[in-house]
Amino acid sequence: MFTKPIIRTIAIVSSLVISTATASLYVNETMTGHSILSDSLDVIGFCPYSAESTTTVGVSTTSTNVPTTIATSVTGAPGADGATGAPGPTGATGTPGEKGATGATGPTGTAGETGPIGSCPVSYNISSATGDLLPAQDNVSSLGSPTFRWKGLQLGPGTLFIEDKTTHLQAGITIDNGSLLIDGAENIRLGNILITSSGIRSVLSSQDITIGALGDQGYLKVAHGIKFIDGTILDTASGAIGATGATGANGPRGPTGLTGATGLTGATGPAGDPRTPLVVGSKDGNERPPAILDLKSQVFEFNEGTWALPDGREGEIVYFVMGNSGRAENILIQVNHLRVIEEGRTAILVDPIWLPFSFAAGTNTTSLLSAVFTKEAWNISGGTRAR
Repeated sequence: MFTKPIIRTIAIVSSLVISTATASLYVNETMTGHSILSDSLDVIGFCPYSAESTTTVGVSTTSTNVPTTIATSVTGAPGADGATGAPGPTGATGTPGEKGATGATGPTGTAGETGPIGSCPVSYNISSATGDLLPAQDNVSSLGSPTFRWKGLQLGPGTLFIEDKTTHLQAGITIDNGSLLIDGAENIRLGNILITSSGIRSVLSSQDITIGALGDQGYLKVAHGIKFIDGTILDTASGAIGATGATGANGPRGPTGLTGATGLTGATGPAGDPRTPLVVGSKDGNERPPAILDLKSQVFEFNEGTWALPDGREGEIVYFVMGNSGRAENILIQVNHLRVIEEGRTAILVDPIWLPFSFAAGTNTTSLLSAVFTKEAWNISGGTRAR
């Protein structure tokens, strides 16, 4: 059927194919460490030999009868890793993802140092204002500061309004005809003293209210009278005199004052008759206002009532005596100016009511007193102030 040339060609081609396949299989197994032929035979049902074992079998030949060892290929250790290949081209940019949630606010940092006070870059000439001057925001800005103050505030005849912190009503301060008017304020507080629309009181119920200071020489003058909480009214000091209290302890003696300059010597008067009796005067003590004693007399006789002793001349001397029907507790003298000793110091009383005669129970006292006028006040030898 086939000619020799064709058979020879088929044999040559087959040899070349088998050689090429074998070379390919060898090269692949050398590079990858895998036997493709073994894997192919395993797929179609053949069980190839183990790549890790060596088997020795006896082979009978016609010429010899000796064992023959058939050695299979043994997989060697993996070779070193090859060099990293060049990076591939960058892929296309992906679609941006959705925006994540906002993170929590971090802690506030430490406050820095206060910077220097800056200068105001804007100036405004207030004198050019033709209308009201109003702030940009209500109740926010201040006029001046503790370090930048206005020297003076000149206001015309208007009203200065201040809002009450509690009621939020406005109080107006106005001066009219010399009087300071505060419209909208019911009270004025000075320390713990409260001046109200009806009087003066202390914020602290246990605190005294003092009028005047220790050492003052003036008096508290009441125009009409004094009304107490029980309704009692005191409008005069000429009421019934209570019993005299016990005499208090003498205070320390004050230092002696400086001696005044000696006055000029007056002209010598005519010689008097030492035997001439003194002039005795007396007036009704029940007059209102009290009868004024006439200093032309040197002796005044009293029974019961109230009299007024006017100021005399420097060095003038008068005497007080009690009448036969007199009652010491009912004899009162209103002295224009009276010098007394209070707590060891001299004090001049103005229009005090004086009790010249003592009326202590169980004692016998003198019924004669003297009074000398010096340095604008009377000096009386006895008696006490009516209480």
